[in-house]
Amino acid sequence: MLWKIAAGDWIWGSRVTRFFSIPARLSPEKTIERIAELGFDGVELGWTSAETYPLDRARQVSKKINDLGLDIANAYIDTCDKWPFGAFTNPIEGVRKQVVAYVKSSTNVARDLGSRMVNLWPGTDGSPLKVPYWTAWNWLVEGIGECVDHASDIGLSVSLEYKLKEPSLFLLLSNSDALLRILNDIDRKSIGATIDTGHVFQAKEHLPTVAQKLSKKLFHVHLDDNYGDWDDDLALGTVHNFLSFFRVLRDVGYKGYLCLDIWPIDDPDEAAAESKRYVEETMKAL
Repeated sequence: MLWKIAAGDWIWGSRVTRFFSIPARLSPEKTIERIAELGFDGVELGWTSAETYPLDRARQVSKKINDLGLDIANAYIDTCDKWPFGAFTNPIEGVRKQVVAYVKSSTNVARDLGSRMVNLWPGTDGSPLKVPYWTAWNWLVEGIGECVDHASDIGLSVSLEYKLKEPSLFLLLSNSDALLRILNDIDRKSIGATIDTGHVFQAKEHLPTVAQKLSKKLFHVHLDDNYGDWDDDLALGTVHNFLSFFRVLRDVGYKGYLCLDIWPIDDPDEAAAESKRYVEETMKAL
């Protein structure tokens, strides 16, 4: 098998839409057990922070993951929930400092959990901007750069994820070119790119080409599917064939995890198992 396969713990989490909400199917601890039962190699932990993982719980969860024979593929740090009106680009200097401090603290938690990488997706840093574009861009570079330096100091890397829109109407990191530009501006060995396949489709980009474009800095891959108009987080293979994408990942020497980032409404067990089967069969076809 070319790559290990992980699953995000949010697959079994709560669902909140504009019209309804669904409670979590399983507790985080039970979710980790389910991921192991389904035969995954690793787990990606969502919403990593000192609030969700105080030290005692972080140690317990880390031990549970190890005891189940899983790896921690990644730890996601969310800035959207606390700062819906802009995080790294918030016009209030004190807020921007809070964001950086929060990300640094959450990176410490990721280390305590046993992760070697954190994932950042600045989903509220975008239009409508409250300051001129280049001011916002420079704040984004400065803030994320400070977080990257801290992560490097404690032995972790940072992977940045782009998306066209949502929750902001249009994100500063909206496509692969914008992501390449910020990686160049920050220019640290410990920062790289996360490809979320659904975000690539939504941005109307060609998935194999994006893999080639980001190959020198590709740290992580999120797998999900959609119809190209919205980030539906569907099971793998629902719409697209991923064979050519996997071929590029193989050819460029990608060594990281393939992590399921799906968001099923009905049956998360079946959606996760179906997606895992699809990934395994596609790898066999390479």
